[in-house]
Amino acid sequence: DVDAVAAMVSAGADINQTDQSGNSMLLLAVENKNTELVTWFVANSANVNVQNENGDTALMFAAWSGQIATVEKILGQAVDVNQKNKRGQSALMNASSNGHSLVVAALLKTHVDVDAIDDNGNSSFMLSAANGHYDVVQRLRDEHIDVDKQNRQGWTALMFAAWGGYTEIVNLLIASGANVFIENRNHISASELASVQGHWEIVTILNNAKFRSGISSPN
Repeated sequence: DVDAVAAMVSAGADINQTDQSGNSMLLLAVENKNTELVTWFVANSANVNVQNENGDTALMFAAWSGQIATVEKILGQAVDVNQKNKRGQSALMNASSNGHSLVVAALLKTHVDVDAIDDNGNSSFMLSAANGHYDVVQRLRDEHIDVDKQNRQGWTALMFAAWGGYTEIVNLLIASGANVFIENRNHISASELASVQGHWEIVTILNNAKFRSGISSPN
């Protein structure tokens, strides 16, 4: 309730006070999707960069749940768009993982680091491919990222898409110049990952791409 919160702050309560988990009132308002409270906190200069015990911020919460109006409000403040939580994840990674294309687009208008990686070496591009979000993969591809970037296990966006059975993304990545021959740390390629999962159409697409590259695909 805005009136109750306003009365508390007027009586001397710290607008940035946190609970036992490190969540500020703004963080809780975002988590509960209370747009009215979020608007009040932002208008009254609440600290948008407060991190809870997991390192999450209001922007990360809003990006994760696709709250585009809240994201835009927070982006209008002195927010650090590249903050990471304790898992090394940023707001852009959160939005990319969950396919929130409008949030991704809003973040891309800032000085967000599109090449940032989490603790597993996954970039926003990889996470969007891994979860089958074509529109986000396309948006990030257009930012001139390295389509063949590998995480700590040697996986690329193409491998994630092949494993997940996301045919349209596989086609998009191949058209964008993704290397179909790269292997992960276990010496497994994207086509082999697709085969393990029974994604035979993708296996055919990848083997045809290998053939077009001038090297015969394995039998």
